Amino acid sequence: MIFDLFFEYSFKNGHSEPLNEITFKREARYAGIKGVENCIRFTNGYCVTMNRRQFQDSFFRQGDHFLWIFGYVYSNKKYEAKTGNPVGLLNAENLFNLKNQYPEQWQYFVKGSYVIVLFDESEKQVRTYTDFLNVLPLYYAFDGSRLIISSNTAMMLKRSWIDRTPDKLALTMQHLFDYMLGEHYFIKGIRRMENARCYHFGPDGMDRRVLWDVENLKHDKLLPRKKSLELLGEQLKENVNVYARFADPLLVSLTGGFDGRTNVAMLERSPDTFKCYSYGMPGSKQIRVPQKVAERLNLTYEPIYLDDMFIEQYDELSAQASYFSNGTAPVGFADKPFAYSRLNQYSDTIITGLFGSEVLRPLHNNKIQVNDQSFAIFLEPDLKDGIKKAVNNLEGFTFSDFNLHDYEEELYFYLKENFFDKYENYDPVTRFFFFIIQEGLRKYFSQEISIERVYLTTKFPYFDMDVVELIYQTTWAGMYNGFLGESKFKRRKGQLLYAHIMKKYCPEIMNIEMDRGYTPGALLYPFPLNYLVIAWGVVKAKKYMKNAGGNDTFKTEIWAKNILGQIANFPDNFAGINLNGKMLNESLKMEQAGRYLTYRHMSAIKQFFHMVEE
Repeated sequence: MIFDLFFEYSFKNGHSEPLNEITFKREARYAGIKGVENCIRFTNGYCVTMNRRQFQDSFFRQGDHFLWIFGYVYSNKKYEAKTGNPVGLLNAENLFNLKNQYPEQWQYFVKGSYVIVLFDESEKQVRTYTDFLNVLPLYYAFDGSRLIISSNTAMMLKRSWIDRTPDKLALTMQHLFDYMLGEHYFIKGIRRMENARCYHFGPDGMDRRVLWDVENLKHDKLLPRKKSLELLGEQLKENVNVYARFADPLLVSLTGGFDGRTNVAMLERSPDTFKCYSYGMPGSKQIRVPQKVAERLNLTYEPIYLDDMFIEQYDELSAQASYFSNGTAPVGFADKPFAYSRLNQYSDTIITGLFGSEVLRPLHNNKIQVNDQSFAIFLEPDLKDGIKKAVNNLEGFTFSDFNLHDYEEELYFYLKENFFDKYENYDPVTRFFFFIIQEGLRKYFSQEISIERVYLTTKFPYFDMDVVELIYQTTWAGMYNGFLGESKFKRRKGQLLYAHIMKKYCPEIMNIEMDRGYTPGALLYPFPLNYLVIAWGVVKAKKYMKNAGGNDTFKTEIWAKNILGQIANFPDNFAGINLNGKMLNESLKMEQAGRYLTYRHMSAIKQFFHMVEE
């Protein structure tokens, strides 16, 4: 698999800045990163990649035609229905042949987590194709004649021709949502390649084509509950085992929640070919609960303790997380490089439960993928009023050297075009769901996936087009259940799906308590016993958290204090972010409103551009 890519090409000769090759191995941050660097050269350009396993699986050339796969690609159920060939992993040559066989349809016959880069040297044409739910992005810089496509924006910024002007609309979005929308990036000269797109670059300029839209997920007629339960169980089990194939050995995320446990229940592998893992502070539920599951099933389990060794390395690990996420992950993600730099000694592939609960959950304000600002913008009767309310929410908690109110109008036109006019025939809640899927889920989890990519390949069976398209044809999808609110029924509906799957495939883990304080089996008890048992479990869990002093897995507010203080004292850079100790203390007081998360995001951005300028 290609996990890092730097493609540089000049459509015209005679640029003052020569194409001296930029390589990953020369970068200090790649010291200790396992991978093989390959460079393919052609007239007026080159492409450098970092790879795991066989480079030939991710690169193919036929004459003047080149193809690189950044990430991984599988055939899907549509391809299976058309050809009779089962869903499976595709290498670069398979993909090249599929494109030639079905030139107008091939993008709809594949799934996975990828950006495909195609280069026709004789015609001087570059095209990229992103998967429909893309969370493993590439970025591009294009001035009409020079093009860079890369997974690493710090390396892109080594080129002086790239415009470093801060994108103040992007920074306004970052303040409001804790991520940027669409293609926006912190500076104007670099853009992020969005999901379900074909980007085309040539001597005459660039254009982009949309291949798919979240609107396609909405269905008026839904499958019957019993039938959908059967189909989802079968599809999820197929996904877990298809994604696990060819990874020997394999790592499987097993936490205190439902997603990872359900993956383990569906996995059909000999126990000596995979290892389960989780990470957290010693004694935390994210360690103790998976230990019990592993013991019950006689599985190998490795806890990654966030202990004194982790705390000693925290500041440097935070810098790594900021660097490899291209500045998009907040300070506080130090656990990712710590855990995965150890786990990749065993395997380079993990199966994770990411996205599962998020796709199934009804609309609620979790202060992460959505927050007070996005609720105001999407649910106020008037969009302009909603934006003004959202900006006012941040009064005293803006960290840039400009006034967010100055960008309200520009944000209004962006949101109006991309969400409110585009989905004007839908009710506000459905429109909000489209935003959450298109932006909230993808941009939030992209932070984590971007960090993990340099250590191992993350595969997520739940955020897979075959599964997602099926889920949204059923009543299990959160989109059809409106607001979560205080509804106990809605709160457990997604969990019920997991409980049914576990009961079918691995009933022996049904009576092991989750981190929530109750067992999966309790969800299937008859009414009202189910509610009584679950309610008692929730009470126990809350009491436990109180006695533990809050989160027993992470203590970010303590661990990050030193590095946040250091970053506040960094000299100003072109990102134009102002931070100080008073702002940090005030944001901690407003942690429940999401201000501390925003402060950590802004700190990571400042840290990232400080590293760029070093």
